[in-house]
Amino acid sequence: VQQDPAAAVAEAASFVSRAEALQDARVLGRTLTHHGRGLLLTGQVDQARKVLDRAVAVLRPAGDARDLAEALRQLGGAHLNLGDAEATLRIQIE
Repeated sequence: VQQDPAAAVAEAASFVSRAEALQDARVLGRTLTHHGRGLLLTGQVDQARKVLDRAVAVLRPAGDARDLAEALRQLGGAHLNLGDAEATLRIQIE
């Protein structure tokens, strides 16, 4: 079943609140990453960058390299869409 992209992004935002309540960094980081990806796909690039920055900040100390790599990949895409090639390169090197 296909869903309206804007509705999917709104739903993802509600999942962030639920993930915060769990107080589990990996769950919150993954949820933020998915929300950020949705924001990117719907053209809300600046908001996506903010959400993905938070995902990286949450995931970095959590110690899961795979989740952190995905958040960084999405964050690099946000910076690329914003025209910040230097930040994109710095993120991709990390």
